Amino acid sequence: MSLDYQQLLKEIGDLEQDLKDIPLDKIVSRLNKSKKLEEKRRQLQDFKQEVLRLAGTFSKIEINTERLKQAQQYFTQGNFREADAILKVEELSHDQEHLLNAKESKNHELEELNKQLLSNANEFLIKAQIAATNFNNPNRFQDACRFYEQSIRSYTHFDNLSGYAYFLHQHNQHNEAERYYQKAMKRFGSELDAPTRAMTLNNLGLLQSDKNEFEDALKSYKEALEIYRKLVQVNPQRYLPDVAMTLNNLGILQSKKNEFEDALKSYKEALEVRRKLAQANPQTYLPDVAMTLNNLGILQKNKNEFEDALNSYNEALKIYRKLAQANPQTYPPYVAMTLNNLGILQSQKNEFEDALKSYKEALKIRRKLAQLNPQTYLPDVAMTLNNLGLLQSDKNEFEDVLKSYKETLEIYRELAHSNPQTYLPDVARTLMNLGVFYQRSQPDKDVSVQYAMEALKILTPFLKGAPYTQQYAQGALQVLQDWGVDIEKILAEEDK
Repeated sequence: MSLDYQQLLKEIGDLEQDLKDIPLDKIVSRLNKSKKLEEKRRQLQDFKQEVLRLAGTFSKIEINTERLKQAQQYFTQGNFREADAILKVEELSHDQEHLLNAKESKNHELEELNKQLLSNANEFLIKAQIAATNFNNPNRFQDACRFYEQSIRSYTHFDNLSGYAYFLHQHNQHNEAERYYQKAMKRFGSELDAPTRAMTLNNLGLLQSDKNEFEDALKSYKEALEIYRKLVQVNPQRYLPDVAMTLNNLGILQSKKNEFEDALKSYKEALEVRRKLAQANPQTYLPDVAMTLNNLGILQKNKNEFEDALNSYNEALKIYRKLAQANPQTYPPYVAMTLNNLGILQSQKNEFEDALKSYKEALKIRRKLAQLNPQTYLPDVAMTLNNLGLLQSDKNEFEDVLKSYKETLEIYRELAHSNPQTYLPDVARTLMNLGVFYQRSQPDKDVSVQYAMEALKILTPFLKGAPYTQQYAQGALQVLQDWGVDIEKILAEEDK
C-alpha cells in the first residue's frame, strides 16, 4: 500500500471523526468540514482510478529502458514518488530534445530514432499519469497536462491522445478534450479494434452531450451502438451490457432533445436487455434495471402517461429498497431519489396523501444522509422540502408551507455562499414560491413584493445561459403584476 494512499485514508478518517464531533446545529461548520471530507474522498477515488490506469499503461507499453524498468518496479512496490523521481523531467526533456533534433538531421536513422522516441513518449505518458495521482501537488493538473503534451510531442499514438482527452474531460476542459478525442479518432480510428472504437465513441458522446452538442453526440452514440450490436452477434455475453449502456445514454440525450418517442424506444430496449442480464446476474445488473426504470418513469411523467410512470417508479423503488437492505451504505440515496420522483407524480395526480407519504420518507432518508455528509445531501434535503412545500400549499396547510419554504431557503442561501452559480437559481425559485405564498395564501403585499423582486434580481444574470430559470422569473413577474406593481419604475429607481 503506497504512502500516498495511506495518507489519504488517514486524512479521511481524521475528517470523519472531526465531522462527528461537530454538533448537528452547527450547519456552517459541518458544511465546511464536509467539503474537505468530500474533496479527500474524491481524491481517494481519483487516486484509485489513476493507479488502475497507470497499471494498464505499464501492461501495454514496451518496457525497454532502464528508467521504465525501475519506474515499473517502484510502482509495483507502491512507491509512486520514487517511480516519479526516476523519471527526471530534466533527463527526459534533454533526451526528447536530443532525439527530435537527431530525427530532423539523420533521416537514415529515422526508424531507430522513432523507436527511441516512442519509448520517450511512453515515459512521459507514465510521468503524466503518475502526476495525476499526486494530489498534494498544487500544480497537479498543469504538470499532468505538460507531461501528456510532451508525450504526444515525442511520438503521437492513440493511448496518449485518448488518455489526455479523458483526463481533460475529467477536469471539465471540454473543448480541449474533444479536440484530442477527434484527433485520436481521425488518426487512429481505422486502426482500432471494434471494442476500443465503440468505447471511445461512447465517451466522446458523453462529452458532446455535456457540451450541448446534441447532434454530434447523437452521431457518436449511434456509431458506438452499431459497433456494439455487431459485436453482440459474436459474443453476446460480453457486449450486451455495452449495448444497454449506450442505449440508456442515447435515451437520456433524446429526452433532452424532447424526442420522446425515440427516447422511449431506447429506454425500453435498454430495459429489456438489462432485465435479461439481471435474471442471470442480479447482483451486478439489477441496479442498472432500476436506473433505467427511473429514467423511463421521468420520461413517461413528462408525456403525461401517469399510470405507466407510476408502474416504472414503483418497480424501481422495489428494487432499490431490496438493494438497500443488503447494502445500506450505497442504495438509500437511490431509494430517496425514486421516492422524491414518485411524490412529484402523485402530487400531479392530486393524490396528496400518497405524495405526502413519499416526500416524508424521502426527506427522512435525506436528512439522515445529510447528518453524515451535508455537502452532498443537503441540496437533496432542500429539493424535497421545496416539493413538500408545494404540496402543503395545495393542501392549504399554511403553517407547514412556511416552515418548509423557510428551511429550504436557509439551506440554499448557505449553499450559494460557496457555489453561487449552482444554487442561486434555487434560492430565487424558493423566493418566488414565498412571493406566491404571501400573495395567495397569507396576503401581505410588502413581503410578497420583496420576495418577488429579490428573485428577479438574482435570476437576471442566468436567464440567457440557463433558459430553465425563465419560468422562475415569469412566476416572480406574475406576482408583481398581480399586485399592480410598476416594475419598470422600481427597476429605474434602483438603477439611479
